[in-house]
Amino acid sequence: MLRATCHVGRLVELRLAGSPTIADAEQFERDAHAAIAQGVRDNKKMVVICSDLRETHVFSPEVTERLIHTMRGANPNLERHAMLGNGSALFSLQMARLIREAAADTRRKLFTTMEPLVAWLDELLTLGERARMRQFFADGDMAPLVPDTTESTKTRTDGSRPAEIKPRGPASRSRLR
Repeated sequence: MLRATCHVGRLVELRLAGSPTIADAEQFERDAHAAIAQGVRDNKKMVVICSDLRETHVFSPEVTERLIHTMRGANPNLERHAMLGNGSALFSLQMARLIREAAADTRRKLFTTMEPLVAWLDELLTLGERARMRQFFADGDMAPLVPDTTESTKTRTDGSRPAEIKPRGPASRSRLR
């Protein structure tokens, strides 16, 4: 499964799972470019991408090349891209190659835990985008979520506090440890 969407602001969400085929990767490229174009068009800014790769397996050479092409195509509109990986050493090596060959390695990072990923993206995102990013990763139902603890979100102007998104069940706490 490969899915690319832009629900809130300039935050583009990419979810990859399983072992995609070249046909899947080609469709994903079209979807990713459409989501990026939407984020840029609607916000007049470069996009911030978050990718959930926790259920992804190592890619075939053909899919790897297609994904590098897709990533390079996003470079002109990319401010930052955080990827949450699955912790596999082999997959991490493959992702390091993709990041390096996509030629935007200072703007792309692979993470194996949520906390540093969230910290890296939070500084760029609006309140709505932050909430959506947390929901996106919660929908993957695998990792504990990191609450937004920045000063700007602790209390709203009307005095109310934003609701925190809670992880779903004990399985979500143990997968990435």
